[in-house]
Amino acid sequence: MLRKLILAPCLVVGLPLSLTAQEAPPGLVLVKGGKTKIGSTVKEIEGLIREFKTVANTLAGETPQHTVDVEDFYLMPNEVTNEQYAEFVRATGHEPPYYWGQAALDAGRAVYLEEQGKARQAAIAAGEKPEDRTPFDAATWWKANWEGKDWEVPADRLDAPVNYVNYYDAEAYAAWAGLRLMSENEYQRAARRNTDNIYPWGDDWDPEACNSLEYKAMDKGMSVGSFEKGAVEGIYDLCANVWEWTTTPYTKYEKYKPLKVKIDNRETVEGLARFDPVARVIVGGAYTAPGHGCRISVRMRAERTQTTEALGFRCATNVNTGSVAANWILQEEVELNMLPSGTEFNPNQALVLQRWSKEKGSAKIADYAVITGYDRTLFCPAAELPADNKTALVKHTSDEGPVVLGVLSFEHPLMEPQLDGGTYYLAWRGAAKIRIEEPEDEGEPTANALIGTSRGQGSTNFWELPGFNAEVDCYFFYDLQFNPVVAWPAPAYELKRLKDGGAVRLDKFVPPTEKPKKDAPPIIPMDTLHFDIVVEGRKRNGLYTTLDLKLQPGTIDDTWK
Repeated sequence: MLRKLILAPCLVVGLPLSLTAQEAPPGLVLVKGGKTKIGSTVKEIEGLIREFKTVANTLAGETPQHTVDVEDFYLMPNEVTNEQYAEFVRATGHEPPYYWGQAALDAGRAVYLEEQGKARQAAIAAGEKPEDRTPFDAATWWKANWEGKDWEVPADRLDAPVNYVNYYDAEAYAAWAGLRLMSENEYQRAARRNTDNIYPWGDDWDPEACNSLEYKAMDKGMSVGSFEKGAVEGIYDLCANVWEWTTTPYTKYEKYKPLKVKIDNRETVEGLARFDPVARVIVGGAYTAPGHGCRISVRMRAERTQTTEALGFRCATNVNTGSVAANWILQEEVELNMLPSGTEFNPNQALVLQRWSKEKGSAKIADYAVITGYDRTLFCPAAELPADNKTALVKHTSDEGPVVLGVLSFEHPLMEPQLDGGTYYLAWRGAAKIRIEEPEDEGEPTANALIGTSRGQGSTNFWELPGFNAEVDCYFFYDLQFNPVVAWPAPAYELKRLKDGGAVRLDKFVPPTEKPKKDAPPIIPMDTLHFDIVVEGRKRNGLYTTLDLKLQPGTIDDTWK
């Protein structure tokens, strides 16, 4: 069970080994997990192929129907809107969708037409046949020229789904917001829950329940939340409006078999899905799709670079929200080949304090919010210790070098130890003398425990760091190239049977009430961030220790959870 206590002047977030839901990020709602029907039955798809044989290959990819146990997760109640995406673009300088740059597009079109006209006149003057006129391609022009151009979200599109975003754009937004994209199974869980419904509202198609081709409202996505009839427990537009990206590769379900469907006595149609693990599954249908294309089980293939007017996304996150940030760091920053052989990490046990800033936004949905920023301080423990008792662990660190305890990532500078904001590896070495080994050939003697100069370590050795004392337990902070940058005394530790997970505690600076003694050193105001670290051993024991970091007062406050 997750424990979260707010105690003045101390903020405590406990993260035991068994996890339950943390507080939802702004603009997301909890979807309870459970056994979920995924896909369509062969019988259902055979019937659809007889009716819509031109899409037989796509339909076949929905089979066979099977049951998956989906864990609890948080999900946006809406497709990401233009105003939500605009906050990300402003904060990061990411490329805006092309239709936001209408003024620049108009100017670019005018220049293009003028140049094309001059080229035609020059051809005619030279007695040559002018080339056929080529229409101005706004999206292509924007891709090549958007940097430095002004843009503005159309006033009537603030709460409509953002479109013309590819998979990488969607993933980048999610990471900036401290979230992730949903999976195909999570989508079907949100839309279907414990039923085997064909549509979010039931088995019968209702063109008034969503913005499909048959609703004929407009030629683009409508304001999110426009169809109460089609909502499922406060989550809107799971059917139609725009297609939505998922993280799921477009691969076959287990026990999938190509279909051969007899249409009549003269015709048989083969349904053979064109699977591609590099492509991604998009779900939900869109305003361009008819009713049979908006079923819960529809899975379309999309290249990750694809952008269309009818393709958007929504975000999700784990109930242990810190694991999402940890996974992103491990995916984007950590290079395991730089670390000692066998080093792995456990993002499900990440310790995190994080804060979202938000605004209400314009969409008419109860749980809707516009995320305007995300900050986090995080420790992701290593997956396993190389030893299960103190003697063996100290010997390992003496023979092989400091053992990596985890990845530490923070965005603000530390006062003690003095470190810039960033991502570091935290390692530990038990008290043991450094043995000096004589080289076999000419050269300088070297200390033992080089901790793998072949693994990416730079020229600095951990024993050369100022303040290092081989006779006491010591922490080492390594940069992402696995160069040691700081040595720091480590507190007492225990190796004992695993019971609880780690915790994060913030102790705020409290000015002393007593007058300081004469000649006493000045008191420097600093808050203390404690990470109570737990790293599992190879058997049932785990290492329990604490890392204390000193911060400028107010760097982290009670708004961090």
